[in-house]
Amino acid sequence: MESRQSLYDTKLYPGSLTNPTKSLTQSGHYAAVRTAFKKNMVATRKVTHAARGVGARQAETNGASEGQIRRLRRWEGNQLQSAYLTQLPMEAVRAVVGFPPKGQNIG
Repeated sequence: MESRQSLYDTKLYPGSLTNPTKSLTQSGHYAAVRTAFKKNMVATRKVTHAARGVGARQAETNGASEGQIRRLRRWEGNQLQSAYLTQLPMEAVRAVVGFPPKGQNIG
């Protein structure tokens, strides 16, 4: 890097290997994620939004409230509940398998 300032224009996922300041296009992003999923035998309908669901479910599993998850991703309406969360009663699931219902560590 020539200077610290040049870092601000560098993209984490560049659209070109020869030009790290070129943005990745939507179609390029879709193709890259789709290829990675295919090579790892991941089946999903939500190719570019798969990480959103994983993040929401992980937060839910770790005890975050629906309201907190909603604020984190700025979800409105029932989209979060219908498309991303498991809709399982996580406290009950934890209790059934012997963990504290609120997600605390076992002493």
